[in-house]
Amino acid sequence: MYSRFFKRLMLVRFFQFALIVYICLIPKAILASQPLTLGVLAYLPEEQMLERYQPLADYLKSTLGNRDVRVKALTYANDEVEKAIERNEIDLLLTNPSHFIKLRATHELSGAMLTQVVLRSGEPVSAFGGVIFTHADNLYINTLEDIKGKQIAAADRRSLGGYQAQIYEVLHHGIELKGSTSFLKKHDVVVRAVLDHDADVGFIRSGVIESLIQKGLIDSAKIKILNQKVEPNFPFIRSTALYPEWPLVALPHLSDGEIRRVASALLALDKSHPAARAANIAGFNPPADYQVVDNLARILRVPPYEKSPEFTLSDIWSKHHDGLIAMAISFAIIIALLSLLWQRNHQLRRSAEGLRRAASVFANTSEAISITDVHGAILDVNKAFEEITGYSRAEVIGQNSQVLKSSFQDDAFYTEMWASLVNGHEWHGELWNRHKDGQNYAVQLTIGEIHNDKGEIEGYVSSFFDITQKLFISALEEIRAKAMQSTLEGASLNTTLDKILKDIESLNPKFMCSILLLDKSGQHLMSCSAPSLPDAYNDVINGIEIGDGIGSCGTAAFRQERVIVGDIQQHPYWAEFKELAAQYELGSCWSEPIFGKKGRLLGTFAIYHRTPTIPVARDLDLIARTADFISLLIEEQQAEAELKRLATVDELTALSNRRQLLSTVRTEMKRAARYNTALSFCMIDLDHFKQTNDQYGHDAGDCVLKMVASAMSDFIRTADAVGRLGGEEFGIILPNTTQTDALILAERLRSRIEELTISYRGNLLKVTVSIGVSSIDQGLDVSQGDELLSAADRCLYHAKRNGRNKVSGVPVELYTSG
Repeated sequence: MYSRFFKRLMLVRFFQFALIVYICLIPKAILASQPLTLGVLAYLPEEQMLERYQPLADYLKSTLGNRDVRVKALTYANDEVEKAIERNEIDLLLTNPSHFIKLRATHELSGAMLTQVVLRSGEPVSAFGGVIFTHADNLYINTLEDIKGKQIAAADRRSLGGYQAQIYEVLHHGIELKGSTSFLKKHDVVVRAVLDHDADVGFIRSGVIESLIQKGLIDSAKIKILNQKVEPNFPFIRSTALYPEWPLVALPHLSDGEIRRVASALLALDKSHPAARAANIAGFNPPADYQVVDNLARILRVPPYEKSPEFTLSDIWSKHHDGLIAMAISFAIIIALLSLLWQRNHQLRRSAEGLRRAASVFANTSEAISITDVHGAILDVNKAFEEITGYSRAEVIGQNSQVLKSSFQDDAFYTEMWASLVNGHEWHGELWNRHKDGQNYAVQLTIGEIHNDKGEIEGYVSSFFDITQKLFISALEEIRAKAMQSTLEGASLNTTLDKILKDIESLNPKFMCSILLLDKSGQHLMSCSAPSLPDAYNDVINGIEIGDGIGSCGTAAFRQERVIVGDIQQHPYWAEFKELAAQYELGSCWSEPIFGKKGRLLGTFAIYHRTPTIPVARDLDLIARTADFISLLIEEQQAEAELKRLATVDELTALSNRRQLLSTVRTEMKRAARYNTALSFCMIDLDHFKQTNDQYGHDAGDCVLKMVASAMSDFIRTADAVGRLGGEEFGIILPNTTQTDALILAERLRSRIEELTISYRGNLLKVTVSIGVSSIDQGLDVSQGDELLSAADRCLYHAKRNGRNKVSGVPVELYTSG
């Protein structure tokens, strides 16, 4: 019995040993053959995500010794990512920064293993930011403070770059938003909402604007960036701090060796590799610091910090009792020391507090501040000074404050300013300074004295802020008001446009403005207004043909888009005209097409400089605003001219209509009476015109009327006037012409028309006319224009009664009575 038990015991020991060997040796081989699963947060449909990231998995497979690597697309829906982590269904996870912070708080995840480098508009970036923008025409939104109470459009409430970064930035500036926010899902839809004025302000991720501009979907001149920040190594516009791109996270069950191998493979991935191109990335970088994302989540109370943590005083004591005791002792010591310091150094502390506050204001205020000695040498400046002037602190320390001086104010202005400062101890006003890049800008400036303990002046403190945009908009509105008043007072278009351009040139003395209008053919540009350009130059370009590469204006009109030529002598558009430009000392030309309603091209507005010059944002805004306003004036003048034409011209024949002809007759009657000169009138009627209409149709009749009208226009003298009285009747006014001369002219006209051969649809049409001639020297009682026409009509009736195709100067009643 004992022997049997011993044998069973030995058998059990053997199986135990075999099991231990299996556990220790076999699983390693199994693990080595198990696939790695890369989980990716899906921002596209599953098929597209697999198509994008499967090449990356294949790259890892080849790099890790043909170990199978799979891709699993996971969405926010139904907590797919969280469930995959809990079930150990994934080994690696690629997700967005906000989601990573949330998962790190709810699951035992380590820090990021790597940070993804993405390609945006062809630029590799491992960080992104948020953009806050409005429409460039919105004059009421220029700073973050201005967006309070405004309608905001954003992509998604959960979007770090499209919403949360902007809200965090606004809160950082101490601004509380009170307007409503619409979440439109897509960044390009947000941009379109702002450009269509469906929203006042847009929140989008960095890189979106550049991508839309690159695709030609939006015009950069219509976008105004708020709170713009500059980062030399970051290629995109942004309004917020930068946040790291998507992290790659290793799950806890993955061994250190596997993590190192995966990290090494991904760090070696080049952006030109097919796997990188498929995923639209430039590779991976060592892990970035995601604490900035965690801080944002804490402040905004977004996941995982949307709820306050549940804890008790007991929890705090059990976890931190040693630290709490040390803190209590330290606090008691600090209180005692502070009490002594308070009693002994009360005045010193108050002074220090004052200095600290002053230093804080100096460093953080949005106003530029500079401190100079009594001779004007700069001792110190703040950050706002650097931003407004373009000069760094190191560049201006020791320089005289006149380094900012522009040429807008003369020496007398500065003499008066300093005299006022000496007498009143302070000066306050507006003046123009010069930026480091050479551009002028306007400031609201205050200068005050700094005194020492003895009351002596030891220096000056200046504070100012940029009011260029304010003055610029105010000046443009004033220019518009003056132009409208000029138009209402009846000034011609050229006079009004000359005044506008002179006023615009006063905003920048270096400007030389020009307006060219498109002729009726739509192929040439005609000089309209250029008050500061040489007349000889204007004469040369008058009538220039539009076309691609024909100067700035010819190209702008042809392409119907803005053309900026910063250096005429170097630009191919000016190859044929650079000698002409050099002759008249023209260095640059920026041209903007002028459009009317429904996109109809009217002409171009151009700004010239004598030296090569590139426009800044303010210049582009000026060009666009001026072109828009000028288009209104041009279309209004053209509409008025068209109304006048329709009121005085016969539409079919382009001759004066009956009203205009009668008005001219009355005018000539008064002139003849005043100067005692002769005046004659011819009334012309087409013979048998009804037969032409009946046989060939009214279109043929219209053709005959136009040909006869053209023949009469060619026949008459410069002082004569011809018009259509109605139907087939015409009239000709012959100033300084006696009855005898008028009959001779009428006979020549009758003969000329009889010789006409009019071709219409293969038919040769002949036409004759009857003409009645009246004159105020006939001895008739003619004192009114209507009586002169009536006499001519009676003479015409006489011609028709005697066989037509005749000229008669005898009224029908005289003929019958004789």
